[in-house]
Amino acid sequence: MKKRIASVRKGGFTLIEVLVTTVIIAVLAAVVIPAVTAQVSAGDSTRVLGDLNDVRTGIENFDIAVKTFPGDVGDLVYKITTADKDVRGTLFTTSQTTNWAGPYIETTTPSTFSADANTSGSAFNTGYTAAIDNKFVACLIGSSTLCDSTGATGDYVVIHINSLTTAQAQSVNDLIDGVGETNSSSTGKFRCCSASSTGFYYATPVK
Repeated sequence: MKKRIASVRKGGFTLIEVLVTTVIIAVLAAVVIPAVTAQVSAGDSTRVLGDLNDVRTGIENFDIAVKTFPGDVGDLVYKITTADKDVRGTLFTTSQTTNWAGPYIETTTPSTFSADANTSGSAFNTGYTAAIDNKFVACLIGSSTLCDSTGATGDYVVIHINSLTTAQAQSVNDLIDGVGETNSSSTGKFRCCSASSTGFYYATPVK
C-alpha cells in the first residue's frame, strides 16, 4: 500500500487572493471616501448656518433689551458704553447702556472689536475656515452693493461672512434659501457672488 503523503501548505496568500482583496478595498474606498468628504462639507455649511443664526438671535435679543440694534459683535459680548455706536452709527444713550443685559452670544472673545461700529475685522471663525465679520451693516434689501456702506439707514441688519469660495457660498445658500433658488447673488436671505468672497446674510429687519 502506498503511503499517502499529506500535502503541507506553506503560509501566505496566493496572487488571486491578494488581487481580490485589493479590488474589494478599492471599491470600498471609492464608495466611502466621497461619502465621508460630503459629510464633512455638509458639516461646514451647517456650522456656518448655525453661527449665523446664533448671531442673528443675539442681535434680536439685544434689540429687545436695548431698543436698537448693535453695531458689531463686540456689542453682543461686552457691555456697551455711550462711546459705542449702533448699526446706524448713532451713539448709544445712557439709558440704553443701562438696559444692556448680555452677553447675547456664546462664542470666543472677538479678536477685533471697537467702540466704532464702522471698524471691520474678523470676530470669530466658522465653517470652511471662513470668518464672521465684526461689524454689522444696515443694508437696503435687494442691493448688496450698499452693504459695504456702514452707518446708512437700511431695511435689514446684515452679517458679513468672509473667505468663502463660490462653491462654499452656494452650499450655505442652499441651506438657507433652498436649492431651487435661481440667483443666489441677488435673491433670498443669503447672497454671495462669484466676484467676491464676502457673503451677505440679511439677519433681521430694521424697525
